[in-house]
Amino acid sequence: MKKKKVLITGAYGRLAKYLIPLLVKKYLLFKIPKEKKGKKINLSIKKKVFEILDKVEPDYIINLAAFTDVSKCESNIIKAYESNYLIVKNICNWIKIKKKGFLIQLSTDHLYDSNKSSRENDISIKNVYALTKYLGEIEASGIASTILRVNFISRSD
Repeated sequence: MKKKKVLITGAYGRLAKYLIPLLVKKYLLFKIPKEKKGKKINLSIKKKVFEILDKVEPDYIINLAAFTDVSKCESNIIKAYESNYLIVKNICNWIKIKKKGFLIQLSTDHLYDSNKSSRENDISIKNVYALTKYLGEIEASGIASTILRVNFISRSD
């Protein structure tokens, strides 16, 4: 049986180091490198995303790429928008056009107000990070996808 192809964005981040060893046993994994020929790969550029996805033609895309420093998102709104929304939008556009692939989108629990939220739809946008991650969720909800609102805290190994 042919292994399904999985492309992981943000494959060099904290969560990926735990996820990749589990996936590599069952799937054919592709990681987007941080750099190519000494230049950083900017996934907020649609053309770059399409080039990569056209080459790999993944069955699944796991988007771990994000700008997760909440306080730095406040001072660098453009980077937050590009990292947390535009990357998702570009992936979703490829899936819509090619009519293939399934996105697993990681979002955040920062969308909830712990004092008031009792249901999934009780959204409370309190900062730029939450806003840009929520915009990514809206984009992903228009295609074949699973959206996970997680709270990932790293630990010392």
